[in-house]
Amino acid sequence: MSMYAYTGNDRIDEQKVIANEITDRTKGIRYYCPNPKCNARMFLRSYDGERNSFFAASGNPGHIEHCPYGSDNTFNAEQINKEEFESEYAIKNLMKPSKNSKKIVDNKKDTTNKTAVPNEDQKIVPHTIKQIYDMCKSYDCNAIISNQKVGQILIDCRSIHMYPSGIFGYRVIEAKCKKYLYNNQKEIFLEVPINNKKYSLILYFDDKELFNIIKKLLYDNRENVIIVAGQWEKTSKFNYFGTDIVSKKQIKVTKQLV
Repeated sequence: MSMYAYTGNDRIDEQKVIANEITDRTKGIRYYCPNPKCNARMFLRSYDGERNSFFAASGNPGHIEHCPYGSDNTFNAEQINKEEFESEYAIKNLMKPSKNSKKIVDNKKDTTNKTAVPNEDQKIVPHTIKQIYDMCKSYDCNAIISNQKVGQILIDCRSIHMYPSGIFGYRVIEAKCKKYLYNNQKEIFLEVPINNKKYSLILYFDDKELFNIIKKLLYDNRENVIIVAGQWEKTSKFNYFGTDIVSKKQIKVTKQLV
């Protein structure tokens, strides 16, 4: 499911269309997947009238394997409560220390009720890194979720232009591994965006066991797109921005290849 698509395969801004803003709802109009590597035939659909419209692929060509707008994306607007989503608190929740970690995270607000999986008759507030990523991918980076632009929650190829001076604060980032992946100081290195590096990332670890687990995970998946959540700050290295990693919940390896 995608909440936006393009009228042409050039995928320029003038060709971008938002599902619930389309006025010409003639059946059978073909649109293009937002992923420039994927030429899936997208068509406008709705599950409860025009206000809840979305794009879905149909026929051939379908989505390429592991396209972030295809079946690997688990977002379903009908099942998600995005109005109650607050990115800073969701990321703070992901940064709760893993067992045996001595790291303390400042949680100014109790998010237990917001992040707990609800009963069947309730919608889910995105709380895992995958749920947050899939939701943000489904929307255009200028779309608003809870008074915040999607591009201010997820940094990727679409939104990197919003960060001319660097990466600061609580953000989810779509990244890839650097060739020099880690060092003996328990630091791991990534870069963003995945199509044309602008910034480098440093993941800091206090917990040696957690460092070794994540190091092996990323080393074994060096060609895959990585999602990482954290509180990002400037480092002493030019164009490097870092965050503490205190939990496995902060990192997700996707099946998508760089």
